[in-house]
Amino acid sequence: MRPNARRFAEQWLDEHAAETGVENVSVKDLADRLTAMGEARGIAAEDFGDDGGRLLEMILSAVDRSR
Repeated sequence: MRPNARRFAEQWLDEHAAETGVENVSVKDLADRLTAMGEARGIAAEDFGDDGGRLLEMILSAVDRSR
């Protein structure tokens, strides 16, 4: 994951991770929303990707912290 995408993901998750419990949003839906918002802000979807699943780990960790 590129640094600009990581910063955006961290900030976005701080604001939105709690939605999984309130709205029954899946982790995949959260990842899709995050990526779409990043793209709207000029961050390419590819910038969020990596071979190790780092974005998924970030989301799961943020969801866990929000509970």
